[in-house]
This record gives sequence, C-alpha cells and structure tokens, in this order.
Amino acid sequence: SVSTWRLPRTSLLPLAVFVVALGGCRVEVASVKAANVDFAEGAYAAAGEAYENAIATVERPSAEEIRLRYNLGSAYYKQDEAAKASGQLQQAAERVAPNSAHGGEGSATRPSDHAHETDFGEVDTAFQFAAYYNLGNAFYREREYSRAAESLQAALVVNPDDEDAKHNLELALEELRSQMSVGGAPDDDTPNP
Repeated sequence: SVSTWRLPRTSLLPLAVFVVALGGCRVEVASVKAANVDFAEGAYAAAGEAYENAIATVERPSAEEIRLRYNLGSAYYKQDEAAKASGQLQQAAERVAPNSAHGGEGSATRPSDHAHETDFGEVDTAFQFAAYYNLGNAFYREREYSRAAESLQAALVVNPDDEDAKHNLELALEELRSQMSVGGAPDDDTPNP
C-alpha cells in the first residue's frame, strides 16, 4: 500500500546571465538574486513579488521567463496557493516542451503550440521534469487528481526512472479511482488508470 505523498522539488532554477534589456526596461541580476535569498529564507511572498516584477520586464517567450515562472510557481506553492502555483508551473512546463508528444487535445499539460517560437534548448530536461513534477504536486494539493496524474505521467516521459514521480502518480491514480468509485465525476481529461 502506498502511503504518503512525496514533496515537490521547490529548489530554484538559476537564471543564467540574467541581465536583459528591453525597450528601456532592465531586469537586474541583483533583484533576482535577492528574490532567491528571500525564498531560501522562507520569505516566499517577497520572493514571489520580485519574480512577478521580473516577469513583467523580461522578453517573452524566453528561457529567463520560463525559469522565473517556475520560481514564482514554487513560491506560490510554498505559500499554500496551489491554484496560483499550478498556473505558473503549467506555463513553464508548456513553454519548455513545445514539441512534446504527450497530452491530448484539451489536456491540462498539453503543450501549447509554441512551435513558431524560439528554441529553449538552454532549458534542459531536468528543468522540464521538475516543472511537470511540481505541477502534479500542485494539482494534487488542489484535489485535481486527473490533472495531477497527467502531469506526473508527463514528468515520467522525461525521466522514467524517478521513484518519487512513480510513487506520487500511484497516489494520484488511487485518489482518482476512489473518487470515481464514490460517484465523483473526474475531469474530461482523465488518464486511464
């Protein structure tokens, strides 16, 4: 029997060479570093505010925006704001995997059509895995078990050997089966358990 949910990976992703000039706007490395320090010290609201401000000034779409959204989602998750966390993490996951084959039409983790956008090769598969894994955790916290399972399945496409993702997927599927057995109607995008 599977017992406890394994925690999300809320470590922050560094923002490589993060000084971006846009029409007079400039995101300074110092403000993002300060946000990372706030996060590390448990000041998640302050960190989140700084990440939001940085997102407002960074080029879109870009690797920096993806990393900032991941960090913002992590800050929201730490503040028990799962709905806000899932919104940011979903945007990060979708943008890092524009040509991914998982997820069907209308699914929670179906990558948006960003094929026309810049290649984000500098955002690696470890990041992609973390974004989907944490997205699954946020959906689970919201009791959206089908979306949690779908996100965790997406994480396992990237890293099929991760034991925590396998464990959490089994828990999400157990909750989904339980929900269905008591007459609950799962979302239309429910994966087949």
